[in-house]
Amino acid sequence: MKLTQIVFRTVALSLLLTGVVAQAQITGTVTDKTTSKPAVGDTVVLVDVQTGMGEVAKTTTDAGGHYKLCLLYTSRCV
Repeated sequence: MKLTQIVFRTVALSLLLTGVVAQAQITGTVTDKTTSKPAVGDTVVLVDVQTGMGEVAKTTTDAGGHYKLCLLYTSRCV
């Protein structure tokens, strides 16, 4: 019985720590539909429709129209 509890706690802790350091990253490019040029300075927002459109991540496009969204599993995006 004690061994089962130790194994269970070890597995649970491992899963918890894996979730803490996990990070999801979404990248892309925004272009103007009319001119097909990069959209500079546009805001890109990722929302969770299952929780009432709550904001999950937000960023701004760079000079080339590129963006990188980092989900809030961690405090920074690599």
